[in-house]
Amino acid sequence: MTDQKSGTVRLVEVGPRDGLQSLDYRLSIETRLEWITRLSQSGLSEIECGAFVRPDRVPAMASSDQLFTKIKNSDFLAWALVPNLKGLERAQNSGVSAFAFFTSATETFSTKNASCSRQDSLERFKSLVVAADSQPLRAYLSCCFSCPFEGEVEGSDVLYMTRELLDLGAHEIVISDTIGSATPEHVLQLTHQLNSELSAEVITSKISLHLHDTHGQAVESAHAGWEAGIRSFDGSAGGIGGCPFAPNASGNVSTESLVALFDQLGVATGVSASSLAETANWFSNQPREIS
Repeated sequence: MTDQKSGTVRLVEVGPRDGLQSLDYRLSIETRLEWITRLSQSGLSEIECGAFVRPDRVPAMASSDQLFTKIKNSDFLAWALVPNLKGLERAQNSGVSAFAFFTSATETFSTKNASCSRQDSLERFKSLVVAADSQPLRAYLSCCFSCPFEGEVEGSDVLYMTRELLDLGAHEIVISDTIGSATPEHVLQLTHQLNSELSAEVITSKISLHLHDTHGQAVESAHAGWEAGIRSFDGSAGGIGGCPFAPNASGNVSTESLVALFDQLGVATGVSASSLAETANWFSNQPREIS
């Protein structure tokens, strides 16, 4: 077990994309930009700011082109979600240089979420690797613990997709608890299985954990991930959002809760809890446009 009382942890803020995408309202470009700026000023150095997806399917992500054009020279790493080569090209034309792709550990969710099989999604990813040309490329692997359509997910399915994505050139794999079903025991079990088949170095440097707090166990599960060697975690400011294509996938684990957890463990996050609280208060008072 890794020493919990030392070291640093990487937090990737996903609220401006994953947080907003499933909500029934939209924010103006100006409000999104101000929110992202405030999150950056709190110490978050990596922020997933938007997605280049169909606006009829994800209205909250409309106008991401304009948003990224305004933040392309910022001093934080701005990630964009891209579903395919067309989305990546749009992102590149808007000044994006760090990309996230999504696929699934299960066939049914891949079909529902991405309208393709797992194998077809790997072919899509292969084309993205070529077009990204060594720029940062993270791969979200949905339904790593449980699937809303297939139930409990076998670790062997997660391992297979993880290996395939890494072999194709993914810089990191985001192990995702899409419907918030994971317990600390599940996280430890899966991480140990990945560790036994890959290596501790891969777990530490190429695996991130993306948790939803549907059943109130996300913080404990993050702690379990840290104990098992994971050093990168996604959080959503205010705990907002979820997946619009997964039934009952409620909010992400809040960035505030992750900062509090690692502060308690004596692990440096580089993020100001008080600044996050001020930003949350500001955000709660911003006007919303019903989609």
